[in-house]
Amino acid sequence: MKKITFVMTFILLWSFNSYGQFIDEDFESGTFPPAGWIDEAGPAHVPNGTADNDWAATTARSNSPTNSAFFNDFTVNNDKWLISPLIDLSGAVNPELLYWDNVNFAEFAGTHDVLWSEDYSGSGDPTLATWTSLYNTVVEADEDTWMQRGPFAISPIVGTGDEVYIAFHYVGNNDAEWFIDDVLVRNALTCTPAIGSVTLVEDCGNQEFSIEVEVTSLGDSGTVTISNTGGEADETVNSVPTTVTIGPFTTGTSVGVTLEHDSNAACNVFLGNTVDSCPPPTPANDDFADAQAIVCGSMMSGETDSATLDEASANPTTAAYGVDSDAPNVWFSYDSATEGAADVTISLCGSNYDTSVAVYTGTSGSLTLVAGFEDNEAACGVFSVQSEGTFSANGTDTYYISVEGYSAFDTGNYVMNVTCVPLCTAPQTNMDCASATALSVDGMTTTQDNTCATVNPTQLNCDLYHSIADVWYTFDAPASGQVNIVTALGTASAAHIAIYEGTCGALVELECEDDATSSVSLTDLNAAETYFIQLWNNGTEEGTINITLSDASLSLNTIENENAFTYFPNPVKNELTLKAQNSIQNVSVFNMLGQEVLRAKPNTLETNLNMNDLSQGAYFVQVTINNVTETVRILKQ
Repeated sequence: MKKITFVMTFILLWSFNSYGQFIDEDFESGTFPPAGWIDEAGPAHVPNGTADNDWAATTARSNSPTNSAFFNDFTVNNDKWLISPLIDLSGAVNPELLYWDNVNFAEFAGTHDVLWSEDYSGSGDPTLATWTSLYNTVVEADEDTWMQRGPFAISPIVGTGDEVYIAFHYVGNNDAEWFIDDVLVRNALTCTPAIGSVTLVEDCGNQEFSIEVEVTSLGDSGTVTISNTGGEADETVNSVPTTVTIGPFTTGTSVGVTLEHDSNAACNVFLGNTVDSCPPPTPANDDFADAQAIVCGSMMSGETDSATLDEASANPTTAAYGVDSDAPNVWFSYDSATEGAADVTISLCGSNYDTSVAVYTGTSGSLTLVAGFEDNEAACGVFSVQSEGTFSANGTDTYYISVEGYSAFDTGNYVMNVTCVPLCTAPQTNMDCASATALSVDGMTTTQDNTCATVNPTQLNCDLYHSIADVWYTFDAPASGQVNIVTALGTASAAHIAIYEGTCGALVELECEDDATSSVSLTDLNAAETYFIQLWNNGTEEGTINITLSDASLSLNTIENENAFTYFPNPVKNELTLKAQNSIQNVSVFNMLGQEVLRAKPNTLETNLNMNDLSQGAYFVQVTINNVTETVRILKQ
């Protein structure tokens, strides 16, 4: 068991109001400044319009997980006053001030004055009023330590009234931080509090802890009662030094301990809230052997902060599907023999960390990776790092799903939704290089479909983080060695493209584009040589894709090609000119997302397209002549 002694000894329990308390501010209202408080600038203050230039509420360096008032002097020429509401001391008996504070970078700190005034107007320049100093709080020995200050006597000037303001005044130049908490103005005590401290005793193995309470002084009380908020019985102490152990309490419980004066509650001593620092228990499905069964329609949530890494060697040495095994993970199982053959979608959209999903078949120590998912911006939102993807369950195997993080340090809260549709029967026969479908370089647009494409375990150089649901094509290079390839969206929401030369198993990448739609201009190809095209999206964006292959040399104005046309300038700033030997029937301009942004039906041999209203970037221009359509890529400046 581990013991931790708390160095903070809280002298007074501020929540007792029976002994003439006139102000009791803990900055927990949720509003800052609190009602009646004033954040005012002095004449030396130079505002800069940022939050660092005002008093604020913060949980940093608080004496518990609660708010304190905070001024951050990491700007120049600060002169700031945090002033209390007007305090009515009529009828007060020896009023006094106590508060807690913490000064960070005390060796650089300037003015940290605590003052009171009877003639401040309640607004405006505080230096026009008369202020009496109570304390200058900077003590370098107290660097970055919560200290209780006071009690300081408040003695109103005779005959000028009984109402006062309390001010915390900071003057500095890019120097220090000042935290204020638990401001109390009360009648001076007529009793003497006890003195004590608490020590945390952790038993993390049993998920519990105890608290040792040491009482070293009874004050002027004959006996002191040790009470707690954890439900344990009170303990009475009548001699010192005495140590009493209370508990055990369940890990994660916050327990407040108070030393109660036997005759005057104003002298009760609150020793603070104690909570253990034991790590939470690991999730029930932390290990592969304890994988939690899921079915179609399951909605799960949990966390991996307290998980461990199990089956670390499950993935190949070279990560496939964009995933690996290096982060704390939790396990689920999907029995397709019971659920039936289906396309199963695992979505972690809504999780709060960079997630990763791996799907396996097999047994512990002998798992086979069959699918994996990383970032899916299309499903989870732009710039999201959460995962969603689909794998095909064959109706026989049990599939094991590991939910983890992208890297070893990525953990957090996950939300997992499981949806299923009947197993997709792939109409494609071209889902690998060896079965690629031939396309013609003829300027004709064809519609292709990757709706039921399976996910390829191999990532591309230009797309390392998404699933690759791909289909394959070939084309033979024309005599010119110049080919333009343009993709546009049908029902698919992305159409990425890669071009290769060589043979299956020994391909060499020429181009790789991961834009939503792509345009590739190839030159210096070997005439009549066969080249390969890989079209893909991430497994949730499947659908139809339009692709056009054209001989770039035929865009020149030659007699041999009656449909040839020329276009200039490229890049274009204002107008794009198109000229042809036959009437230009239709012109459509598409952005890189495949959205049509401009259309014209000139029916002339020459036309000018006004592109002034288009943003800078790349566009595809489709030109139709004699019912033949060709697409070219234009850069707008």
